[in-house]
Amino acid sequence: MGFNAFKLAEELWPLNRSLINSDTAKTLRRITSDCGGKVRIHEFKSGSKVGDWEIPQGWEVSEAYIEDLAGNRIIDWSENNLHLMSYSVHIDQFVTKEVLLKHLHFDKAKPNWIPYRTSYYKRNWAFCVAFNDLEKFTDAEYHVVINAEFIEASLEVGDLEFKGKSESEVVFTTYVCHPSMANNELSGPVVLNAIAKYVSSLDNYYTYRFLFWPETIGSIAYLSQELDNLKKNVVAGFVVTCVGDNRDWGYIPSRTGITLPDWISKRVLKKEQKNYTEYSFLERGSDERQLCSPSVNLPFASITRSKYGTYPEYHTSGDDLNFISAEALQESINLFLKIIDEFESNRIYISTNLGEPMYSKYALRSSLGALPTLTELESQYTNIAALSDGTLDTLEISEILQQPHYHIKNLCEKLWSLGILKLL
Repeated sequence: MGFNAFKLAEELWPLNRSLINSDTAKTLRRITSDCGGKVRIHEFKSGSKVGDWEIPQGWEVSEAYIEDLAGNRIIDWSENNLHLMSYSVHIDQFVTKEVLLKHLHFDKAKPNWIPYRTSYYKRNWAFCVAFNDLEKFTDAEYHVVINAEFIEASLEVGDLEFKGKSESEVVFTTYVCHPSMANNELSGPVVLNAIAKYVSSLDNYYTYRFLFWPETIGSIAYLSQELDNLKKNVVAGFVVTCVGDNRDWGYIPSRTGITLPDWISKRVLKKEQKNYTEYSFLERGSDERQLCSPSVNLPFASITRSKYGTYPEYHTSGDDLNFISAEALQESINLFLKIIDEFESNRIYISTNLGEPMYSKYALRSSLGALPTLTELESQYTNIAALSDGTLDTLEISEILQQPHYHIKNLCEKLWSLGILKLL
């Protein structure tokens, strides 16, 4: 699976993805086309209002370069997609070196790498260059060409669903809007493609949904349309990004840090990866910003390898295909398969009563009142019902009560058969 995921990353690598363009559309269709399941492409037209945002126009580029006065191309977008700031406007003119330098982005701290820059919501143009390449600019004037156009189009979100016996959903999200970055972009889509194929082979209890969108604006657009359904059905969600390198493991909690994906993320990481960094929610940076925002408040956590913003290659040309590997992708795939196995082998319950149930009515407690203590079994029934709030699964409850998992599952099934608990 890791080898195939890497081959898919190689296939998608040349495409000039951005918020809305033909290469992003190609990426969406490629990664959802061979997984099975029900595929739906949600479309949001340019100019549409979504939350506090507006869907931008589509952006298509055919060529972009900077030539010196002798006609030599100093910078050519065809050699690396990162050379052109995303959503740059059309230009074909000679400019002075002084003017050109105001439209060049570089990073002195990372002199050999091209930085990644965007200007989605303000019309501008710029090229991105390695700092060490600035010495190539020795002429007084340069010919700058960007053949780009803005078109009325639709932002697209890929929605891949695998129905289970339960309506309760486990959701995995990633983004498809970054050009030519392997860990920060392609690792998420190719890992989700692999685990979606795994889910397609299951007789799954839970419904699994995989969402592929442009970061930030894509998640907000989808929430504007699907929030009620998500609030009704989602029991856990995971933002998947930066999972292709072989360095660290990281976990970013939900806003509260006490949701089901928080428990399961930490449980699986402790079992499978002894050392990992647990970040604060204040260090969030991907679509957990939207999914866990106060007005949305969905149970989402994030598992990464080297977390975005913490490794030198982040948002530069250093994050290339040499930075990820089939072996590391396989490790990440394995970890998410363990998470799916946790959901499929355990169950999540929620109490159905207003306050405590009348246990004696169900023969779960003596009808004689004022006894000094409960029996051990009576206490276990009481505690299970008290802990069954939809954020803990049976394994987590068994660990809290320090009882064998099979025993807690049996007691939960008893409470469920009596209508005291309901399954999520």
